[in-house]
Amino acid sequence: MRLEPENDRLISSKPHILILEDTESEKIIYRHLLAFEYNVTSVASWPEAQKALANDTYHLVLIDLSLPDPESFAICKELKTNQSTKALPIIFITPKEALREKLASLSLTEDDFLSKPANPLQLKAKIYARVRDVKIETPPALKLAS
Repeated sequence: MRLEPENDRLISSKPHILILEDTESEKIIYRHLLAFEYNVTSVASWPEAQKALANDTYHLVLIDLSLPDPESFAICKELKTNQSTKALPIIFITPKEALREKLASLSLTEDDFLSKPANPLQLKAKIYARVRDVKIETPPALKLAS
């Protein structure tokens, strides 16, 4: 860990994951499952996710595919067309009966999906596979002077 020069906030070297899930019990499960290896931020709505993405750097986003409006695909499309988030990997978490949506998500993006309830080992493996190759540029304010 190191201190951020401008506001003395602690910065962890663990990858940062944003979870967009509106069910509190599922958010708690994901946070507990991932907290040892990742910094985890969970939000319940798209406006909260937009605020989080504007204020921090993330290595991956988990999105509940059954979120109320705006629909999850609109969120994904916005993430993939925004210059600052277009390289951000996305994993959709989806109800088992949403096979058509799963297929549509794969044609919309090269990202991944898991069925609910997500198998913990499969979730961790998919996250690890996506995060290990992500190259995040450190914002200028966080770069340490040479």
